This record gives sequence, structure tokens and C-alpha cells, in this order.
Amino acid sequence: MYKKVLIILSALAGLTAIFILLIPQMLSYEKRIQANILVVEGWLPFNALHFALEEFKSGDYDQVLFTGSMLRAHTTLYINSFLVIYPQDRLTEDASLQEHFFEIQAKSSLGVKDSAHFVFWINDQAVADFYTVNASKTYSIKWEGVLEEIDSLMIQYTNDMYSRIGDRNLIINNLKLNGSTVITESTSRFVDRGSPFGRYRWNVKAESYADMAANYFLDRVGEKDKFKLISISNPHAGKRRTYGNALALRNWLENNKQQSVRVNIVSIDYHSRRTWLVYKRVLKDNAEVGILSVENVRKEATLSRKYHYIARESVAMIYYCVFILPWI
Repeated sequence: MYKKVLIILSALAGLTAIFILLIPQMLSYEKRIQANILVVEGWLPFNALHFALEEFKSGDYDQVLFTGSMLRAHTTLYINSFLVIYPQDRLTEDASLQEHFFEIQAKSSLGVKDSAHFVFWINDQAVADFYTVNASKTYSIKWEGVLEEIDSLMIQYTNDMYSRIGDRNLIINNLKLNGSTVITESTSRFVDRGSPFGRYRWNVKAESYADMAANYFLDRVGEKDKFKLISISNPHAGKRRTYGNALALRNWLENNKQQSVRVNIVSIDYHSRRTWLVYKRVLKDNAEVGILSVENVRKEATLSRKYHYIARESVAMIYYCVFILPWI
């Protein structure tokens, strides 16, 4: 009996060692080539976007092509950040009205036990905070003041999380002032990561992850390089985002009659081999494909998060190798 238990434990220990030591090396891959096009996956974390920006500045690239799936119509905060709204054109003063009522319609992408937490700011003052549920709900704030003195409104998302349960995001469906909608298509609004009005900012009007990454570059390159930046949005929804992004890139290359090009794709560590395999297979008649792998700082923050990320990418790699790659 004890021998069987010992054998089982030894086998489990061996499998664990293989998972810890070998699987990460298999998932992470880098192959730099002499390329004329840099491809940036738009959903990358900021450290990877910064790497891609420096790669573009130091390399001899003719173009930077950004790929990424479409964003949802409502405003979704995927990371701890500030949604900054400049509503001057939406504010009208009523001298007889001293009390004002804000209504925020929001929800969490996860359930009640994993509520998203947000703080509502008027100018530089925090006036209320709430925990959301996973169904759209209206959160009300009474405020006394002069509307003309409002420069900005902010919604701060504070407790981003990713675990086995899923990815916790804060979804803002609407913001009203005294019954009138504040957020419209013309309302100027941005997302700031880290600190409000800081260096990591993007325009909420971006329609896709590709647009978000392109905006990051647009704010940091000179005028002479801006024409080299091209956003290629993946219009197809679903879980096969890497495959869909590669298809969108192939279609763009074909429509623009670009053949036999050489591309380096920027991806992140344990996602990089899958990215390279998919793009290489999809672009086989259009491009030679290299891959540049960047450490995913956010997912390396704790061991549990790191190995959960590795496990997820391992399953995704198996899925792609069995159900996607053989049929392309």
C-alpha cells in the first residue's frame, strides 16, 4: 500500500517538475528576423507596448501594424485605472438648483462575491465609492456645488483581479447628471493607468485593442513616423482571438498587395510560441514571420498567478494544435 502511494506521489512530483521547468520554456519563444514590418498585438500590457515602441524607434521598420479584436460598445475598465470624463459641453447651470444628482449605471464582469469596486471623483475630490454586482445597477450620488466649476469627472477602478473564476472588470454603461446622460459619442474621455493625467493614457473612443495600442504609439512618436502606424481591427468576436487577428492581418496584406514581406511580431512570454505558430501558418504565403517575446510583468506578480497563467496557456496551446493549426 505504502509503495503504491509512494509511486503515485513520485509520479505527481515528476509531472509537477516537468510542468514547472519545461512547459514555460516550451510556451515562450523568440526568433528575431531582419524585418521591414513590426506587428504589435494590441492587448499587450504597457511594459510590452513600451518594448515595442523602443523596438520601432531603434529598428529600421517601414510600418507598424497593430492587430486586435473589437472592444465592447460600453466603457469597460480592464485594469486598475481612472476613467476621466471632460463634460463641459454637457453641463448646464440652473441657478435655482443647488443640489445635483449623479447616477452611474455599472456592473462587474464577475459575481457578487467578486464585486468590482470603484470611486467617483469630482475634480480632485473623491465623493463616493461603491461595490458592484454582476447585473447592471444604478448607483446614485447627491452633490452640492456649482456645475460650472466642474473640470473633470473620474471613475476609479481599484480591485482588478484575474483568477480561476475569471477576469474581473468594471463595466460602465451610463453616467447621468440630473437625469441627463453625460457620456455620449462626442464626450471627451480617457483612461489613465497608474495615476490620473499620467503618462499611460488612451482615448476611450478607440474601437478595438489595435486602436488602443496605435494611440499609445501616436502620443509618443514624431510627426514623420505617424503615417507608418496602421491599426488593423479584427471584426470577428469569439475566443479564437489570436487566429482572428492573424486572419485580419493577412487580409490587410492581401488587400494592400503586400507580399513576401518580413515581419517581427511582439508578444508576451508564454503566449509567444502560440502567436508565432498561428501567424506563421496563416501568413505562410504572404510573409516570413519572426517573434519577439516580452516578459508579462503583471502575470509574474505572484507564483499562483504565474502558474495559473502557464496552465491556461498550456491548455490554449493544446487546443490550437489539435483544433486550429491542422485545419488552416
